[in-house]
Amino acid sequence: MDNSDKETVSKSFNLRERFKNEFCKENLSLNFEKNSQFMEKDPEEILEYFHSSIWPCLNGSLFYVIYRIFIAIYYTIWFVESIVRNYEFRSQNFYITTKKNINLLLLHPWPVYMTSWSLTILFVHLWLSAFITLYFYSIDQKTILSRFFHFFFGPFSCSSKVQNIQFQNSQSSKQTNSATVSDFSEAFIRKDTNTNDESESVCKTTCSIRKTYCDNKHNCHLPSSTVASNSEAWKLWIQAHVPKVLLVLIKISWLFYNIIVISAIVVTTGYFTYAFIMDMETEPTWTAEIGNLHRHGFNSLVAIVDIILLAYPVKILHFVYTCAYGWCYAIVTFIYWIQDTKKNIVYEQIDYGKPFQIALIFTMLTILTFVMQIIHFLAYQLKLYLKEKYVEMKKKCFSNDSSV
Repeated sequence: MDNSDKETVSKSFNLRERFKNEFCKENLSLNFEKNSQFMEKDPEEILEYFHSSIWPCLNGSLFYVIYRIFIAIYYTIWFVESIVRNYEFRSQNFYITTKKNINLLLLHPWPVYMTSWSLTILFVHLWLSAFITLYFYSIDQKTILSRFFHFFFGPFSCSSKVQNIQFQNSQSSKQTNSATVSDFSEAFIRKDTNTNDESESVCKTTCSIRKTYCDNKHNCHLPSSTVASNSEAWKLWIQAHVPKVLLVLIKISWLFYNIIVISAIVVTTGYFTYAFIMDMETEPTWTAEIGNLHRHGFNSLVAIVDIILLAYPVKILHFVYTCAYGWCYAIVTFIYWIQDTKKNIVYEQIDYGKPFQIALIFTMLTILTFVMQIIHFLAYQLKLYLKEKYVEMKKKCFSNDSSV
């Protein structure tokens, strides 16, 4: 067996192991700072999953920051347009019709459409992603924006936040290759005023390896590179360096990303299949037609681009959040339906007067959600593989240039 065959077997075995590990209970949670798989790595590397692109060429790039902000602003325009359009058409008693001029249904309130829910999730996700990306890009810059974040979230220096951290000494028996947790806590609690020149130079050397989100003097006594594989030190680093508000926003963005990737594709597929079968007419104005394409088509394009660009981890068990989202929508439409069981049928297929049909549809959608999440997981693994190959190729090119 040659080297290429061995590498293929190794990759397939590694993928099987990853797939098997996906069904651990901890992978159901959004608390990445408590996930043992993440704790094996540098916490800064894990944070980069949520504020950088998976592709190294875009990491720390101003172009990537501008793209995140632009797409958030651009989609906000069409998000607002969908609300205004629905209000105007309802006030005019506008009917959706086929080319045979058969009235299908009167437009319902904006909040009861699955498309509206999908748009809202996408809208919030895009703005959260843009904000998180801008935050981590700006904190090392001496700009007005950096000072704003400093004012809003507090100092970036971990040493100034140590008094807000309650460290449990009972856990200090756990060790890493370099030091114990108690060593980390003792070093972390030392005041900067008592730090001698030697320790200061060591700290600067260590902190220069990676960013530490500290102040310009790099007065960090707990470098991220020293806490990998140490759960207590890992949690301590996250508590010290990441504002609580930002940690919550990261988790919400991660949650909405998982939901929108599936729901946007379902909305697009469902709408255009229905429009083709029913031979629906185009919108009455070109603006409304463009808005319709953004609501039912461009949303999936944005989701697919995010799948390609973003480094957000994908967990198979997170499909339960998308299912919960779908069931919440079912409850809302059911409450809307019981108010008028004849007129308040949002979608012809979702008629709660036909319980067997409803049960079949939602069962199929639950299974489809699980299958799509597995496909999303495999796509994420493919991204990791391609990224690894890209880095290897870049290293080889660099080494060849150096030898020349």
